[in-house]
Amino acid sequence: MRVHVFERLIEEIEGADYYFKQKKDAIGRLGLSGLQKAVAAIRILSYGLPADVVDEYVRIGESTARKALHHFCRAVISVFGEYYLRAPNAEDVARLLKIGEQRGFLGMLRSIDCMHREWRNCPSAYKGNCNCINVLQKSPVFSAYLKSQAAPVSFTVNGHTYDMGYYLADGIYPNWSAFVKTVSHPLDMKAAHFAKEQEKVHKDIERTFGVL
Repeated sequence: MRVHVFERLIEEIEGADYYFKQKKDAIGRLGLSGLQKAVAAIRILSYGLPADVVDEYVRIGESTARKALHHFCRAVISVFGEYYLRAPNAEDVARLLKIGEQRGFLGMLRSIDCMHREWRNCPSAYKGNCNCINVLQKSPVFSAYLKSQAAPVSFTVNGHTYDMGYYLADGIYPNWSAFVKTVSHPLDMKAAHFAKEQEKVHKDIERTFGVL
């Protein structure tokens, strides 16, 4: 994480949650700083560490690390959720459609996929194959579509007019009208060309995961 991003994060969560303010105990000794608590939470999230491991690095006990993690997640959602976790508005949709059109896909909003990470300390109750399908079932991404509240999209391809945007996806995703998938085994030049172009654009999300 870049220094200026980290410093802004600490500043914002300290302002949002009193728990991260450094306080004195009954005899006037300073307690843990907001920096210590935030670093403990970030290390647990970043590396999948158990709460008792961060003690040696930031001098914070297991129970306090767990509490810091809980407060950290709530504070981040409270401060940044309205901007970073919001659904796209009409301006966002117009920008995304323009980008999709420039890349040869009229009506394309984005690509969709999920990243699989192994957590060696995952509690046994949570173990299992969390693949793209059950991640999709738990995701609110398509809540607006199901409630008929999605931003209006209209485009025409080969003489057919469509009123819903779509996402590029790989073959594991279900056959929904919201997904345009690649052709796994193209039988002619036209299908092969489409598969090549679809996979080339869909690869953006894989590169994003790589950067993260």
